[in-house]
Amino acid sequence: MRSRRPGSGGFTLIELMASILVMSIVVALAIPALGTWTGSDVRRASGQVASTLRYVFEEATIRRTPMRVAFNLDRGTYWVEETTGVARIFRDQDAREAAEERALLDEKEKAELLEDQAREAESQSQALEQARSGDTAASGMGGFLSSLFGGGASTVVQPYEGINRFQPAEDEELARPRSLPGGVSFHGGWTPAFDEVRRPAEEGPPEKPEDDAVVYVHVFPSGYVEDAVLYVGQGENVQSVRTEPLTGRIRVEDGELDPRSFRLDEREVDR
Repeated sequence: MRSRRPGSGGFTLIELMASILVMSIVVALAIPALGTWTGSDVRRASGQVASTLRYVFEEATIRRTPMRVAFNLDRGTYWVEETTGVARIFRDQDAREAAEERALLDEKEKAELLEDQAREAESQSQALEQARSGDTAASGMGGFLSSLFGGGASTVVQPYEGINRFQPAEDEELARPRSLPGGVSFHGGWTPAFDEVRRPAEEGPPEKPEDDAVVYVHVFPSGYVEDAVLYVGQGENVQSVRTEPLTGRIRVEDGELDPRSFRLDEREVDR
């Protein structure tokens, strides 16, 4: 390749390739910043959240199964759960906390009952062993006891199922936690189960996952969606994904909506 003569115009092939490489790097670095500046990443994230809620609404109605979408505010993830049992929503935080206390009491009572039944089963087993080691008459009594108590086996009641006992959705794609795209995160979430908007921890996700701030939005086979709003944002760009309980519509609006401006009074009810 001939070198360029002094004073001649144009670029050599090497100079041109170097310029293209530099421009590519600049564009690659600028695209994420452009998405943040224009708010396109936030719109894409809020659209995904809204689409998930719409899809779950249709699934719950078609399958006649109560479902809910779990939003982990601290980790920016969300997934879908379902239940074959009783699903319940509450009119306010006091009603939810009261129900949680009742559930804990029920579990304690069931635990005590299981302990009593275990002691009774052990006593029955000892009686059977004594009968089997005795004379013929005692052996006959042992056979009677064995038939009465199922050969020493004890039938115990299962632990209390309670309310809102959800498990991951059967559809693995729905059950798998999904992350918000890019640098978008949840800025908060609200349902009537909380008096105030619930926020993610300022210092970052807790060390223990069970301490994460999680908001659940319940969807019922009757076509009713729990009153809720999720704030999705990046920097100053924030959008609100809100539900319309009676119509099942999911709306996306700019900024952070105040729940008091649109919320319905929920009733504590089985659906």
